[in-house]
Amino acid sequence: MKRTVWMFPRCKRSAPPTELGLLVRSLSNALAQSAESTLDQEGEDAWLETVAEFELKSGGAFQHIASGGGRTYIAYLEQMGLIFKRLPAEEGAKPQIFLTLAGRELADLKNPARVIRHQVLSLQFPSPYSKARGVGICPSVKVRPSIFVCEMLSDKRLGNMLGNEEVALACIYGRSHADLDKVINKCLKARSFFKASTGKPTRWDALLSVIDDPYPDLYSQRTKTDHPDRSWQLKRIKGVVDDANALVNRMYSAGILIRDLNESAFKTSAYRLNRQHSAAIEAVSKLPINDGKNYKPGEAWQRRLGKYDSDKDIRKDVTCRTYDLQSPEERFRLEVLSQYTRLGTLFDYEKFCREFSSKTGMDITDAKRILDAVLPEAEDDLEYQLLLTSSDDKRHRDFELCISYVLQKKFPECDVKHLGQLKRSDKTELSHDYADVVIRNPAHKCIFIDAKATRNGKPYSYNAGDVTKSEGYVKYPGEAVTDPELDTVEAFLIIAPQFSQGAYKRAALSAERTQTPFKLMDVRDFLHKMRDGETNYDGFLSSLSA
Repeated sequence: MKRTVWMFPRCKRSAPPTELGLLVRSLSNALAQSAESTLDQEGEDAWLETVAEFELKSGGAFQHIASGGGRTYIAYLEQMGLIFKRLPAEEGAKPQIFLTLAGRELADLKNPARVIRHQVLSLQFPSPYSKARGVGICPSVKVRPSIFVCEMLSDKRLGNMLGNEEVALACIYGRSHADLDKVINKCLKARSFFKASTGKPTRWDALLSVIDDPYPDLYSQRTKTDHPDRSWQLKRIKGVVDDANALVNRMYSAGILIRDLNESAFKTSAYRLNRQHSAAIEAVSKLPINDGKNYKPGEAWQRRLGKYDSDKDIRKDVTCRTYDLQSPEERFRLEVLSQYTRLGTLFDYEKFCREFSSKTGMDITDAKRILDAVLPEAEDDLEYQLLLTSSDDKRHRDFELCISYVLQKKFPECDVKHLGQLKRSDKTELSHDYADVVIRNPAHKCIFIDAKATRNGKPYSYNAGDVTKSEGYVKYPGEAVTDPELDTVEAFLIIAPQFSQGAYKRAALSAERTQTPFKLMDVRDFLHKMRDGETNYDGFLSSLSA
């Protein structure tokens, strides 16, 4: 029996573009040092040392405790279409490893976000990876998993929103794109089961309720059994949800999915499509799925899957090159990409180049040239980046910076200051420091802004402690304003993913006590106002006072 369930290496569930670019670079260096472009144990150890040095293994540690080490990372890169293998003539010898065209483009750090997005959308079954020993997915499974998920999210029956649980059902029954209706119907039945369950329903019970025949449908070589009792079924369904999570995380880190502020039907994180990339999704969805029958050995097939923007890979010289990971130019390129990973396009390019130039002595013109080369097609993906940073309470500073940059772009005539860690020097009236952002127009009218990132986009409550701070910021602006004699605080704005009902009541009381408008604005409303071409600063200020 062969498995029909989708499978993804979980050594690194996500696909962060910059990290993968460095991962492929470091692999290229290791292979370039091998005369045969193979990885022996010494070469693999040296590669993984570099990987650890740059903290590319999910923060310096393998994500899965039994990840299989370097071999699982090779499988991961192979499934992503970033490398290909050339089988040796000698039996028992190690296969040679080279970069595909997509892998080379990624290693060159030429718009890595676009490369990864294309590869995540393009990965398919069947493929050389799915035929590998230990994977063994049935050749009858002909599907592009990411495109299948995009098709599900485009269907109104599911409310254009999915959780890992529904993607798990796609992993089980999405054996071709013709199975879309079957999968959607199973998702709807599982949702109904979960909703109708009394007591404390589990998502595992809901998923198992729509499985046709557990043994063939959930089959895996590693957990195979002829007597699939309930414990086996639970183990397998949890494993499939883990695979679904790996796919969702890849799509999310590539910007294809956006985490929704609402919960899924199973009370877990929910995702929807990022319409910013509809054209890329449509372009890949039109490509035929190649079953590899016309490509023997598998090298030609894998090279075709990794051809990226080219019609085909016709290279004769595929030798891996060595990348300098330490030069000032490379360090700057990595810093640019790191900033892009954090903030998308929402950072001050001019300031970033000036600060790097001041720190390293690099000519600012050279810094700008490198930045322009690294980000030639940087999308102004506001919704994705703002929702990403606002839904992680550990990224509150990134959220503040994103808001600052959006305001700078929207109101270039105004002075926007990210107060960041500015400390209050005079604490006789108030011990707390300052609001996160202040924007001031030429008429000296200021808006103070607090950006509140919350875990998983949960509602912000504007609790008693924050009430005291915010009212103090308005009453005692201190060094937060540029000209204390002329600048006036016209409004106080709080931006968060969403708000509790109590937050609105407390904000109204703050407005009464300070005689200053207190406005709560969720991220989507803020985005709407920033995208409105007719909104000027005075109009924006008036909307806060309404």
